[in-house]
Amino acid sequence: MLNFLISFVGEHILEHITDEEERHHAEIDMDRIRGGVRTIQGYVAERMKDLAPVLGPVRARTLQCPQCQQFALTPTLIKGVPEWCQSDASLSPMYCHLCVEGYGALGLALGYAVRVLDRAAPDASYDGDAPNRCPVCAMSSLVRGARTAAAPETPIDFCFHCADVIDGLQECQRCGFIYTTEQGHRCRRGS
Repeated sequence: MLNFLISFVGEHILEHITDEEERHHAEIDMDRIRGGVRTIQGYVAERMKDLAPVLGPVRARTLQCPQCQQFALTPTLIKGVPEWCQSDASLSPMYCHLCVEGYGALGLALGYAVRVLDRAAPDASYDGDAPNRCPVCAMSSLVRGARTAAAPETPIDFCFHCADVIDGLQECQRCGFIYTTEQGHRCRRGS
């Protein structure tokens, strides 16, 4: 029942609240509910069982969600993602089927690197283990070492803005620049 209610509120009720302040408070309440729901093991198990037909075919592009910690995070433009989220795919390229929430690329990439991969958060004076600049879309949303539901033991390079696995990446040993084999790289740092 909880599974149905959370999905129903997210997909059918929130979008019809026209008062901005009321909608903001409702979204905050839903975030609290989603955050607490992950501690209810029975709900998580039942919801993941219900999601198997949606997540099964896209296991190679399904990541662990930094919010709920389940392998339920997929690109928005796949079958089974609500229409409201697909229409905002440029703003929310990733969607967690358990949290019932769309996520933006930059914040999600950083959240994934910090919460899932346990990397250091960057600050102004140190680049840390933050997401890298993707050589395809040029956004700082590439996480090296991400893991999918299909092969959680095999690290991949995943861009949260492109919402896809980026193959064939190389890193310059001199300057740390990440590039594709096709692009090549001419190191800007002197010897």
